[in-house]
Amino acid sequence: MSVTVTGISEVNAKIHALVEKKKNRVKTAVKVSGISVLNTVIKSIMTGTKTGITYKRRSVTHTASAAGEAPASDTGDLAGSFISVSANSGYSAVIGASGEQGRKSKWLEFGTANIKPRPHLIPALESNRRHVEKLIKTALK
Repeated sequence: MSVTVTGISEVNAKIHALVEKKKNRVKTAVKVSGISVLNTVIKSIMTGTKTGITYKRRSVTHTASAAGEAPASDTGDLAGSFISVSANSGYSAVIGASGEQGRKSKWLEFGTANIKPRPHLIPALESNRRHVEKLIKTALK
């Protein structure tokens, strides 16, 4: 007695198509997650109460951030330098400031010998954690 199975290639093709669909959904979720964190970073710099020193430069009055607050925007250069890039074939996102502002962002995030930390990246990630988890879980369903 023998058994002949037909249609295996069609089943394999359907399985492959389902896997590719899930991969693309996860990549989209990662990209959207990166953009969500990016927007939160920029918003934290551009808005919110800043309680540091107030000074006048040229004809503009500026209130700096205090230690523990996100940096206060003065020229908009820091906020404008942030980018989100999909990395690792789309399964991770990198959020950060580009160019010279990247170094300044690192100094502000973690502080230096002369500057107390003004965290903005880690709090943005933490405030988006549940949203990111939900996006990934939904993509995997």
